[in-house]
Amino acid sequence: MGICHDVPVEMVSAADYAALEAEVERLRLFVQQLAHVSPRGGQWERVYKDLQSAALRLVNRQDFPQAARKDAKRA
Repeated sequence: MGICHDVPVEMVSAADYAALEAEVERLRLFVQQLAHVSPRGGQWERVYKDLQSAALRLVNRQDFPQAARKDAKRA
């Protein structure tokens, strides 16, 4: 005799999952770029601004979670 367990689960559509996977990949690539950048002498400010622009493009994407966009604007 078996015992059944009724465990609630949240289902996610394949399209939502694929979109999230793509977003994670974009963020992974950005973090990888951030980790490996080493500005040449006197170029740190330009590199910082380029990385900041790239981060803002990621945050301001329409498919980026709304709560995360609000948090980024407060920072």
